[in-house]
Amino acid sequence: MLPHPCKLSKASNNADDEANNEDLISNLTEDLTDKILRLLPLSEAAKLGVLSKTWHNNWSCITSLCFDYNFGFKFWKKTKFDLERFNSVINNILLLHQGLIHGFLLCFPNFKAVDDNEITLNLRPWLCFLSRNGVKKITLDSNYSFAQIPSQIYMCKDLEKLILKSFFLIRPPTEFKGGLRNYLPLPFTHLNKLALRNLDLTDIDIYFCTFDLLQSCPSIKTLNISVGASNDVDVQQKFDYDNDFKLGYLREVNFKGFQGSLKELTLIEYLLYFSNVLQRLFLQIEEIDDSLQLKVQKKLNGF
Repeated sequence: MLPHPCKLSKASNNADDEANNEDLISNLTEDLTDKILRLLPLSEAAKLGVLSKTWHNNWSCITSLCFDYNFGFKFWKKTKFDLERFNSVINNILLLHQGLIHGFLLCFPNFKAVDDNEITLNLRPWLCFLSRNGVKKITLDSNYSFAQIPSQIYMCKDLEKLILKSFFLIRPPTEFKGGLRNYLPLPFTHLNKLALRNLDLTDIDIYFCTFDLLQSCPSIKTLNISVGASNDVDVQQKFDYDNDFKLGYLREVNFKGFQGSLKELTLIEYLLYFSNVLQRLFLQIEEIDDSLQLKVQKKLNGF
């Protein structure tokens, strides 16, 4: 005996209702969930918790944290930047975070517009936190003014990519032997790409820190450097090249903003001396007069 048509229709409707009520969002794989969350601003990712119970804390497991200029925009009060609240929000996000952090991007605010000059960016504890969570890529961008990067950056031993824009570094830990100061950089053994942007080579600390940082990255394959205006100031110290140290993996160097200063030439000579597998050196030369261009060409041919 065939079932009554009304019963068939009712059973069909129930099946449709169950299909429509199925929580498809909750059934997404973790990899897909992470990809979706990484494409969203952190504030929007946190709001997704209302869509599904299983997504309630998913945003706290994002493997890439992006605090870009759009994130910082909400901390402006007319012409002043609320750095205290900016620090507090990032502190809370890191405190609630669970699991590894593979990528970390932070855009610095304009410190000249900070309400209280005694408040500083909490970069030191943030770098300590990242070093314990397997960070592989760090981007620090100070588009408005130069910012100090503390030595805790050297604790991030799993780094593979480091991008620094408008910064100055505290030099690595040191020790004294025989009255001479020996710099002992802690190596980023996994770092394969290094980008240094807006370098001010006229600042002697930044100049020598650049060499220290290069010696801390023996495994880099690609080096991107851009420099700002540079006066033709002679280098006061000759480098005693150590044949035991080599940039044995460096294959490509891109140097933008080259103006032919002695400091720039010394940096290039340093790279050529240590890079025994270098395949490409690209120099983007700024406008310089013919006489200086000839001197630079002779100097480069002599390396």
